[in-house]
Amino acid sequence: NLKPFVVIGKWHRKKVDFNREINEATLNHPEAINAHKSYHTNLKNAINKIEQQYGKGLLIDIHGQGVGK
Repeated sequence: NLKPFVVIGKWHRKKVDFNREINEATLNHPEAINAHKSYHTNLKNAINKIEQQYGKGLLIDIHGQGVGK
C-alpha cells in the first residue's frame, strides 16, 4: 500500500529552473523565488517523511523536453 510522493514544478524552465541555485534559477523575480522555495520545501518534506518512515527511498527527477509544434 505504498504510494509515491510527487513534486511538480509547473513553471516553464525559462522562468524558473528548479535544478539550479535560487539566484541563478529565478533571476531574482519575486514570484519565481516563491515558486522555487515552495518546490524545494515540498521536496525536502517528502524526503524527510520517507526517511522517518522507511529509513531510505528512491528519488527520481524527471525532466520534460519541449518539442517543436
